[in-house]
Amino acid sequence: MKRLLMLILLVLIIPLAYSISSSSTNFNQTSSVIDTGGGNSTSSSFDTSFTIGESIVGNSTSSSFRNILGFYQAFNNPPEAPILQYPSDGAVIIDRTPTFNWSIPSDLDGNKLHFRIQIANDSIFENITLDLSSKDNTTGFNPTPPVPEGAGTQFYTQQINLDFKTYYWRVAAIDPYEQGHYSTVFNFTVLTSVVCSLSNSEISFGSINPGDIVNASLNYAGTGNGTKYNITTTSNIDVNITHKGENLTCQSPTCGDDTVPVQNISWQSNITSANGTNMKYINGIDLQPDYDTTNPIATDFPPSSTVHLRYWLRTRYNQGGGNYNGTYTIKCEQS
Repeated sequence: MKRLLMLILLVLIIPLAYSISSSSTNFNQTSSVIDTGGGNSTSSSFDTSFTIGESIVGNSTSSSFRNILGFYQAFNNPPEAPILQYPSDGAVIIDRTPTFNWSIPSDLDGNKLHFRIQIANDSIFENITLDLSSKDNTTGFNPTPPVPEGAGTQFYTQQINLDFKTYYWRVAAIDPYEQGHYSTVFNFTVLTSVVCSLSNSEISFGSINPGDIVNASLNYAGTGNGTKYNITTTSNIDVNITHKGENLTCQSPTCGDDTVPVQNISWQSNITSANGTNMKYINGIDLQPDYDTTNPIATDFPPSSTVHLRYWLRTRYNQGGGNYNGTYTIKCEQS
């Protein structure tokens, strides 16, 4: 009876193995001893375990399949490698949280795709700073994976500031069964950038009577009487902002070589409000002929921020009438 069952099992299993992959089925004829209870006899048996790739798919001893995923992988076409777009190879950028993008590759099986992006300090990716799969976390990916294969552009925005150095990056596409090959490796360099701008390049005090204290013309303007003198930083690092001025000198015959000392101009700043309560003449700080690091406009000022200022001018009672001009300079530098 045992011999009959073994023969039936072999008839069922061997064709099944051949129907899947005859070229990878190994038949190893061996001699075994079967105990029938009435004595020992010799018979032939077959080991019909077979492999596809490195995954064991079936085993005749249990007439079942193992590692079904491995079986499907053998017949799956992995997605093609993405083509990197930005940052381009060798690019120099100032954005510390850049938005990477690449073309969405094709998948011959029409599977939707996830992506794995890696950023490293070296071209062989031994020192990796980011290794992120959208299968684990889709934050920063746009559109949100999985996405249809074969068309369009995928974006990923870096979530943490990069350092000022050279990086290497690559991307691979992932279908439901396996990850495809990585793209070509690109490198890019992040540089420091210090940029500040003054909203109004001219600070005018209008017509003044000798001995008067006057506001600059745009100290109180716009909604809520907020000042329109503002310094905005678009730097990619924190900055310190200082300024200096020079004596106002007479520009007309009526006042000859008379001057208005630079210290007769006072100022105040507020980093949170264009109409800050501290921005009054009584709180004013005298402008200096050198960059005033003792009284900076702002310190450790973060990127994409604006500081608001007001200015006042006081004149002597015997100030000569006429037009006076001077230069006002702001300086932004890395903190």
